[in-house]
Amino acid sequence: MEEQQKTYFLNEFMNMLNQGIQNLGFTLEVLNTWGDAIFFVGKNNKKAVDFAFILNNMVLNTNWEEKICQTI
Repeated sequence: MEEQQKTYFLNEFMNMLNQGIQNLGFTLEVLNTWGDAIFFVGKNNKKAVDFAFILNNMVLNTNWEEKICQTI
């Protein structure tokens, strides 16, 4: 990933993450990222698990190379 693509990637990734949260109606107490980790805390265990599955599917099923190449 080129340096100029990092901001786009982070914005795109976080927007997709936020959409997944909104689709579930899941209120997060804490959402933080650092390095390659995402840390989140919520009060509803089932929605937290559902959110984890959405996040996993998003990461695995998104064509990141195609999205990032759009910025070149």
